[in-house]
Amino acid sequence: MPGKAISIRERRRSDLEQEIRKVAIDRFKEVGYEELTLKYVCDKVGISLRTIFRYFSTKDEILSYPIVHRIKVITGHIKKQSDDVPIVEAYINATITMLRDENYDPEEVDLIRRVIRDVPSLRARYLIHFGGYAQDEMEEEFARRLGLSVLDPKIHLLRSFLVMASVSAIFTWSNDPASYDLQALSQQFLSMLSGVEVAIRQAR
Repeated sequence: MPGKAISIRERRRSDLEQEIRKVAIDRFKEVGYEELTLKYVCDKVGISLRTIFRYFSTKDEILSYPIVHRIKVITGHIKKQSDDVPIVEAYINATITMLRDENYDPEEVDLIRRVIRDVPSLRARYLIHFGGYAQDEMEEEFARRLGLSVLDPKIHLLRSFLVMASVSAIFTWSNDPASYDLQALSQQFLSMLSGVEVAIRQAR
């Protein structure tokens, strides 16, 4: 059966979201996080602050897209794999699939690096554990596979390690792409975390 047709209203909303993200990310590349304002984005796109708040609550939410999008893609690939596959192995398989499907050029890698470094909410979510943040689909999937509550700090710990290993592989590759294969490097870095998953399973 054919998929549900997208309405004109939904398409316009999607187009506006993409335009907002593009303007914000281009401005972020140009002036950095602190100088980027929602007012600038609104003026550039030709919308009001009231309108932009219907789509995004903060500039962090807009800038998070390059990371959040990839987390969702990886999670989708993990969900397609059997529950018998260890989480780290499933994450590696999902990452390799994503890397095969997406191209990483130096500019894209630099954007990922700067976003993680400069956007406060991303540092909190992916690099440092702060209580009270909203869990995402990846943590929910990990919790389901491990039979733990999504609020268990071990779930966030495992996800943080995996994301940091992925980011480290991308950064290492970007410094000398002629000497490294990104897929092989990602697999190497992520495989080191198998022991973390084993320890979490034993500690349940």
